[in-house]
Order: sequence, then structure tokens, then C-alpha cells
Amino acid sequence: MAVAADELMLLERVFLRLGSAETDEQLQNVLCKFLPPVLLKLSSQQEGVRKKVMELLIHVNRRIKTRPLVGLPVEALLTQYQDPSATSFVTNFTIIYLKSGFPRLPIEKQAELVPTVLNALENKPQSHCDGLLLLIVPLLGKVKVPTEPEKLANLFGLKEKPKIVKNLLDIMLDMILLPYSALSPQNPENEEQSNAVSLPVPSCMSETSYKRVTTNNLLKPEDLEEIKLGIVKFLAHGVFSNEDILIHLVVAASDTRFAVANLADTELKKVVGANEDPLSKVAPVLLSGLQKLIREGEEVHHGQAYTIIGMLGQRFPKIVYHDVGLLEMFFTNMESANPDLRLQIREGLLNLILAYKYDIYPTECDQDGRLNILFVLIKCKIYSEEPMARFAAVRTLATIFPPNHVPSKFLLLTATGDNKDEVSAEAFKSLYGTTRKNDVDMSKEKMKDKIIMPSFEEITSYITSEAEINMKNTSKCFSLGNRVLPFAVNVYAEILIYLRLCLIRDLDIPLTRDILKHPCEYSPKISHLLLSKIADTTMKKDKNPLDISWIKDQLSSTKEDVREYSAILYAAILTHSVTDNEFEVAIKDLLTQANSKNLESQHGALLAVGHCLENKISVRKAAGQKVDNWSLVKVSVEVLSPFFKHQNPLLMGAACTSIGLLGRIHGLPLDDGKPQGNGSPDPKRVATDITKIDIVTQLLDVMNNVKFSAKVRERAAKSLGLLCVGERFPHTRQVLQGFLNTAKEVIKTE
Repeated sequence: MAVAADELMLLERVFLRLGSAETDEQLQNVLCKFLPPVLLKLSSQQEGVRKKVMELLIHVNRRIKTRPLVGLPVEALLTQYQDPSATSFVTNFTIIYLKSGFPRLPIEKQAELVPTVLNALENKPQSHCDGLLLLIVPLLGKVKVPTEPEKLANLFGLKEKPKIVKNLLDIMLDMILLPYSALSPQNPENEEQSNAVSLPVPSCMSETSYKRVTTNNLLKPEDLEEIKLGIVKFLAHGVFSNEDILIHLVVAASDTRFAVANLADTELKKVVGANEDPLSKVAPVLLSGLQKLIREGEEVHHGQAYTIIGMLGQRFPKIVYHDVGLLEMFFTNMESANPDLRLQIREGLLNLILAYKYDIYPTECDQDGRLNILFVLIKCKIYSEEPMARFAAVRTLATIFPPNHVPSKFLLLTATGDNKDEVSAEAFKSLYGTTRKNDVDMSKEKMKDKIIMPSFEEITSYITSEAEINMKNTSKCFSLGNRVLPFAVNVYAEILIYLRLCLIRDLDIPLTRDILKHPCEYSPKISHLLLSKIADTTMKKDKNPLDISWIKDQLSSTKEDVREYSAILYAAILTHSVTDNEFEVAIKDLLTQANSKNLESQHGALLAVGHCLENKISVRKAAGQKVDNWSLVKVSVEVLSPFFKHQNPLLMGAACTSIGLLGRIHGLPLDDGKPQGNGSPDPKRVATDITKIDIVTQLLDVMNNVKFSAKVRERAAKSLGLLCVGERFPHTRQVLQGFLNTAKEVIKTE
């Protein structure tokens, strides 16, 4: 009795919580917490407890009936429903609230719970199975079905549950059989009328099956059409064997709604086709006759002939696999046909090229130079004046050649610059599997396996040879300013991005089209690869050194970014291609150029000095040579430092960058100097000598001057940080204090 009293007290508390819930959210929280344990009390041995539970459930029913937005703890109820130790009384009440709460969930959550509901049907009464299956059948079109065969074979664990599979297939068939005119006009206010069949039982359905899918299941014709479409889509995924779903597709193909019938008919053709043996025997004769019709017949029949040839070749690829002339006929006639006929030729061609795929007959793929012959044909047509022919050529390249076929990849890259969006988008899709550049993320396993790229070495060699051929033919070249390029600018950019992806793919690094900002997590791997590649191929100083004067000329380019990149390239080549004496001469020449009157020349020279000395110091340190007393570095610093006070911010920024590069690789060959706290000069220092503290002070002045652009101030700040890297810098405290003071005072985000 004491136990019963405790249970009654607990139920009273729950009742009080329910009664005090004013909002839908409060009521939902109480139900989610207490409904499952309250239902378990129905198995109590005490009559008073069971009676109290029923009173509480009646109150719950009244509250939720008028509040459709109040959610119920569906997942907890599903777990409780599957409990084998639960009594039938508890199970029967649990399924009532399951059927009430499930439709209240968001559609995405309902679809997510479909596997759980199917698992809950094991060893349950038929009436329970029917009720729960009716909940999930409308969701089948929204269920995410895997494409991997191994996962698909055992979707939801149905393979081990033949009884559940049979029930599911039966109720899906009943739904497909249900005519739109047989939806019973039920009145929810009249329970007796709602449980009665007010219309004749449709053909092919028993009264039981009709009641099963219509009783207490209010549907509009539009809803039923959507359910049927979802069922057909689900069946099309290959979850069940063809024998199990054949009748479903046959019935759905005769549906009175076009969307359902069309989809089912398409899937039905995939399941059952005609006997191909008789047709295969006459296919060559049909092909010959259709070609003759195109050559000699009336033009009105040509369109159908092209379409049939495409379908015939797709069905029997053996008869056209080595017939390159047929493919050429399609392309040639497409270029000269009228617009209507051209569309039909394109339709037939897109079907026909599937018969030429490299993997249909792998052993015959390149027999007698077949691939080269096809490539020459497509190469001619991809530059056709007719856009539709160019589109078909792109699709052909992507279809019939192996994914690592270098020449076809090159043609696709050139097609990305086509002036027709349809052609360029198709070429991009053929290369990356998508037309949206932001979706190219090959760090994902699915994308990584989907996109196959050729070897970086092979495709670079091929593109280089094609570029050399184009440069010899002025009609194939493109002018940009005073420069001549072998490809259009947008094609050139796409080629460089693709080559970069091929290189990184060889390193097995996750790929995206976005350019990496260094340093990043992949920088060490890239550095290691580049160092290993140049280890045995370092440029030797021979009698005929490389001609790098053209690179030096770029230091005076009118474009700032060109000067910056040229300085890096010039430094990399100069360091390895000349003797030490020649290097010093080159640096002194740059220092002279830095004091010239031409702004661009000054800027390029200042940048080049920093990069060249940084590279040379790195090489000398690697060789064990001393760099502490190298006078060239000191002279360079003395030339660079006055530019910190230059009126032109461009030259000021270049000087900051170069000083930072020198400080990063090795300590500056200057005296330390002393901070001038009181403004008095250092008595031990020659007035004309510059010290490290002077460099720090001047860089801090640049960084804190609000009159300068954010870019210049940022470069000064970066250089200050780099000065502390190359050595145990004596003025690190002053640098840090300067950063902190600036951070307190600066207003702009930069």
C-alpha cells in the first residue's frame, strides 16, 4: 500500500505540472519528461494507480488535441514500444501516442526516424504494423538512400526481416493501387461515418486493404500523388529485387497522373527490356540502312534517323565501336544542318558517343591507334564555329577517353575559355564534376575518388609542347599589352590552377580550387617536396649562365604585383646561377638602381635586394660559410634605411619588406645601439652610423603614423616582428611594447 501511495503522489505531482503548464513550450517539456514513465504505470498491480493514469492521459489528450504544435517524445516512445518486457496494455497505449506525435515532428526528423520505426515492427501485431507503416510510407521519397552497393544491400536491416519487407511492399502496392477518385470523404466529427467505407472498393483491392490505407488517413488527391511519386523513387534506388517491385512499377506506370506514370515507366524500362537477340542480328543492317537514308533519303526523315542511330549504337556498341567515320558524319552534318535538324543530330550524337567509351571494350580501346584517330577528329571539331558542335565535342572528350588521358584534358582546359557559357560550363563540369567553382573541394573522400587527374609531370610536359607550337603560329597566339601568350588569359589562368591541383594531388594533399595562403599546415609538405625535387638538379654555374636579364627587366614593370613576383623569381635564379663576385656586382647594380629617378625601377630594385640577399645568406649558411661580417649586407641596409622616411609610401613599404627579410634570415650586421629614453645621443656612436635601435625606432614611427596607408603600416609591423626571428634580438622588449602601445591607440581594425 505504501508503494501505491507513493505512485499516486508522483502522479498527482505530474498532474499538477501538466495543469500549471500555460504555454505550448511548457506543456511540451512536461510531456517529453513524464509521458513515457506515466505510460509504464499502466502495468501497475494497483487499480487506483491505473485509474489515476487514465485520468491523466484523458487530460493529456484534451490538451494536445487542440494544440498541434506541441511535440511528443517520439524517440523515447519508440524505445519503450520496442521493450520486450512491456505489457500489451502499455504497448497499445504507447503506439497511440506514437501515431499522434510522429506527424508533429519536422519532415527531416520524420525521415531520419524511418529506420527506427521499421526496426520497431519486429514481432508486432499486424494492426500495429499497418499503423506505423502508414506513418512512414509518405516519407519514402525523402529518405536518404546510400549509393554504395554494400550499404544499399542491407538498407535499414531489411535483408534480415523478410516479414517486414513483405508488409512494406504490400502497403506500398495498396497505396499505388488506390485511385484518386476513391478517397473517401470522411467527416472527423462523426466517428461512425469515418470508419465506414462510403465508396465502392476499387478494382484490385480487397475491402481490408482499402480500409487499411483510407481509414483515419485523410488524403487529398495531390497528397496521394506525392506519396506515389515518393514510393516509385524509393523503389528505383534498388533497395528491393526486381522481382519484388515489378508489379508495383507496372501498376504505377498506368497511373492517371502523368508524373507518376512517366517516372514509373522510366524505371520499368530499366527492370524489363525486350529480348535483344533478334534485334542484335539485324542491327548492322539497320545501321547501314539508316545511314543510306541520311545520304539519299528525304530531309524530313533525317532527324529521326540520327536519333535512332544514336539509340541503336548505345544499345549495340559493337557495331559502331571502331567506326570513326560515323562519328565524323554526325559532327560534319551538325555544322551545316538547319536549327531544327541540328537539335536532333545533337540528341542522337550524345547517345551515340556512349558506344565509344573506353571501358566498354578495354582490350580494343586503343587498337590500331583508335584513341589518337578519335582525338584528332574531336580536336578539329572543338574549334568549330558552331557552338552546338563545340558542346558535343566537349561532351565527347569527357565520355570516350580515359580519365587520365592527358591530351583530352588539355582540350577541355582550352574549352573552359569558350565564349558560350554552355560550352565553358560543360568543360568545367567535365574536369571537376560540377559547374560551380566553390563546390570543387577534393579534400572530401567522395570528390577525391570521383575526380581523376593525370600526372603533373605528364600534363605539364604536354601543355608546354602545345604552348610552343602555338607560339610558332601567330594566328593561335593572344596579345596582352606588349606580351604574346600561347593561350587566352582566362584559359591560361585555368591551366595554371589545374596544374597546381595536379601537383598537389601527386603529393596526396586535400585539394580545393582556393589558393593556399602560406604559411599554413601544408607548407612543410610542399617545402619538403620542392627541396627533394631540386636536390639533384640544382642549377650549376657553367660557362653559359642563364640569361635572366628579361626577369630583371620586369623589376621596372608598371604593375606592382609583377614587380613583386619578379623580385622573388629573380632572387631565386640569381642566387644559383652566378658566382659570388657576379652576385655582388648584381646587388650593387640594384642598389644603384634603387637611387634612380624612375619610381618603378626603384621599387623593384628595393624588393629584389632583400630577396636576393635573403636567398644568398640561406645558401651560405647551408654551406657552412660565415655571413656575420659580410660588408655587402651592411651596405645594403644603409641604402635601405633612408627610405623609411621617403615621401613615397610605395618605396617606404618596399624598404620595410626587404629589411624584414634580412632580419628574418640572419641578424643585421649593425651595432645594437641604446634606447634614447631622454632624447640624448649615444656618445660612443659615430654620428653617421645606423644601429639596430635606429631601425626599430624608424619602423615604429612608420607603423604609428596614421597618415600612411594600412598596407605600409602593416609591412612595417611585419618587419619589426621578423627582426626578432633571425637572432636573439636585443630590442625585443621595445618591439613588443611598441606593438602593445599601437594596439591600444589604433582605431581601425587593421
